[in-house]
Amino acid sequence: MAIETHSIGFIPESERYGHPRRLFTVWFGTNLSIVCMTVGMLGVFAGLSFGWALLALVIGNAIGTVFMAAHSAQGPHLGIPQMIQSRAQFGVLGAALPLLAVVVTYTLYNAANGAVVAPALAATSASARSRRRRCSGWRRCWSLSSATN
Repeated sequence: MAIETHSIGFIPESERYGHPRRLFTVWFGTNLSIVCMTVGMLGVFAGLSFGWALLALVIGNAIGTVFMAAHSAQGPHLGIPQMIQSRAQFGVLGAALPLLAVVVTYTLYNAANGAVVAPALAATSASARSRRRRCSGWRRCWSLSSATN
């Protein structure tokens, strides 16, 4: 693996690699988190039935996909990242709006992640601490942790 030498500049066709299927693990791993599952269930928590919440998720993803697909299809043709190519659509000052949206999204996602994950970690670590206190020898601890997991 080498260090990126092009920065935000054009990447020649001969130096590009990868396929869309390589992105599956990146996006699957990102979306396999407690906060994503919690956000996915917000419709049900708000009073929608599971079917209506699922339909809302599908429609929302379909609408978002149309715009993102059109935008991301330009990437291979232009050879530059999406945030840089958005300057062509919005202008240098107009690109501040998508940048602001990205910063707000990342900030709120991380805040939600902390709010949802912190109680889970606290419960997990409290459970681990109580198991450690009850263990007197490694065999007893092993059997106790195996029985509770």
